[in-house]
Amino acid sequence: MTTGASLSDLTTAGKQFDDACTAFERLTLQSEELAVWQTRLDLEPAAVMQCAEMLSRDELARAERFRFAEDRRRFVVARAGLRYLLSFELEIPVAAITFRYSPRGKPLLDVSAGPVYFNISYSGDRALFAISRCCQPGVDIEFLQRRIEWEKLARRFFTPDEYAALMEIPEPRRQAAFLAGWTRKEAVIKAVGDGLALPLNTFDVSLGPDTTPRILAARDTRVERCTLYSLETGPDYVASAAAYRGAGPAELPVQTTH
Repeated sequence: MTTGASLSDLTTAGKQFDDACTAFERLTLQSEELAVWQTRLDLEPAAVMQCAEMLSRDELARAERFRFAEDRRRFVVARAGLRYLLSFELEIPVAAITFRYSPRGKPLLDVSAGPVYFNISYSGDRALFAISRCCQPGVDIEFLQRRIEWEKLARRFFTPDEYAALMEIPEPRRQAAFLAGWTRKEAVIKAVGDGLALPLNTFDVSLGPDTTPRILAARDTRVERCTLYSLETGPDYVASAAAYRGAGPAELPVQTTH
């Protein structure tokens, strides 16, 4: 599929467009560094089959490794959405998209496809896609009503200062505050490209869904080169994006797959 247009032409926040399978909405973001789009993953069976036809053999094999059918369907729709958005940005057919993987498993575009960087996250029936031509993006979304032991996670993965700040927030709002902080941290490590090899407790972020997203302290110079953004994804989700302006995993040896 060739669209003859670029995602950068769709600059209006809230702008929606459809492909054969699903609809995408661009989120409000006070930055021109990256664009973030969201879509829903729970589609009718016929639409899921259309999405599956867009994937490579490798991606279909990965889908089959999920234990539950719902997870398989959501993975298929998310990867098809990513392929569609990248084909739109690069103005090349979906089938021409070739992914590489960094040593830590981060998907990257084949260098011949163009200087486009991306990241994807999904939770529940919602997926986010971040795309940029000038920075390494990271994005994370979490379902607010998920059942988690947030206090144990905060003790393990947050810094002592973050944990203390979290416990000062009124109890009814603590899980939402935890998830806001969690998505900010996840967005940073995904932007940098190291995954959990960059421990979450080696840098501090602001907490709370209503607070300005900021990196408060960092013991890694790469984190200091990140900017955080909050994303409005609706009342049931909390999400964050990060932009990293430094050398990313695209400069490392990678494994190619089609």
